[in-house]
Amino acid sequence: MYVTESPVLTNHYITDSPKKDTANPETENSHTRFNTLKATGDKSGWKLTGDETRDALQSVRAGQFGWENELSVWSAVFEPQARKVTYYFREKYDNPVTITF
Repeated sequence: MYVTESPVLTNHYITDSPKKDTANPETENSHTRFNTLKATGDKSGWKLTGDETRDALQSVRAGQFGWENELSVWSAVFEPQARKVTYYFREKYDNPVTITF
């Protein structure tokens, strides 16, 4: 098992492992999405509201990159202070599923 701390994730390996795919064209958009999300978080000092986080996720959704039939299957916004997680499935950002703890 490889463990790496990261404030954001997309669909590629971010830890050093034998499966790390730094030059795979099939995951190139994932690296672009990761870098864009990371830049958004860095710019804000990682002080984003739930809605701002949702908007950032929506701005890097997989479906906009032109790969046939590719969508972000799910995205999650974690709000520990509010004790909730909001999920967005199949890029339907107007139809959230919220779990409150």
